[in-house]
Amino acid sequence: MGIVVQAIDQALEAGQDKEFRSHLGASSIGEACPRKIWYAFRWATPVTFKASTLRLFNRGHLEEDRFVGWLRQAGVTVYQENPETGKQFRFIGYKGHYGGEIDGVGVGVLPGAPYLLEFKTHNEKSFKDLVSNGVEMSKPTHYIQMQMYMGEYKLTRALYLAIDKNSDSLYDEVVAFNKTVYTKYLERAKHIVDAVEPPPKINTSPSWYECKWCDHHGVCHLKAPPAKNCRTCCHSTPVGNSQWVCEKSQPHSVIEKDLMKTGCQSYVAHPME
Repeated sequence: MGIVVQAIDQALEAGQDKEFRSHLGASSIGEACPRKIWYAFRWATPVTFKASTLRLFNRGHLEEDRFVGWLRQAGVTVYQENPETGKQFRFIGYKGHYGGEIDGVGVGVLPGAPYLLEFKTHNEKSFKDLVSNGVEMSKPTHYIQMQMYMGEYKLTRALYLAIDKNSDSLYDEVVAFNKTVYTKYLERAKHIVDAVEPPPKINTSPSWYECKWCDHHGVCHLKAPPAKNCRTCCHSTPVGNSQWVCEKSQPHSVIEKDLMKTGCQSYVAHPME
């Protein structure tokens, strides 16, 4: 690695956002392991990324403008902002602890009603599998994500538009709204927000391939202590209006955002395993 690349990598890694995500996102509700989702919501493990991964995230974000440009050239009217707010489409769901943001809404070229827009980038292997098997089978997390967005915005279909980062080949698929899937995973989101105990593991073996690479492998399988903050404390409970309360205090008080990140002297780690 040359000195310039090393400097770039160091700058990217040092400058990355190290904040935990405040809410449970619709983009992750379809993850195979419910415990993984619960750990993330409870801020069990701080996650940082290598520079190469950060660049991949950035590329995915930059591709959105290309997708929108191509769609508009093709005659699609693309709405990336909610006309009522002037901001990106964003919904807030159960108790204010569940929500998500969509890439946009399209009108035209596809006949009929407006449709959800979902943009994704893939490596060559992933793209070939997508083309062969379709999004529901190849990328179930993406499929479920779209179902949640369609359900929240009362849309009956979605356009899944994907690109192969190796060849710039494009793939499109129209996905119909499935109310059964939407209802199932909305209930899952509610359960995870309200769950006092960790949901079941996807596998009890620490060497299971999905567990081995999980951010929460240490906490889940090796009895490592969770990160210290109010969400991993046994005294905290998520309530309405996106808030958490401390049941140690009398009367129960809303936990301030800054304190949430560190916990207090009464901190007691919540059972995580």
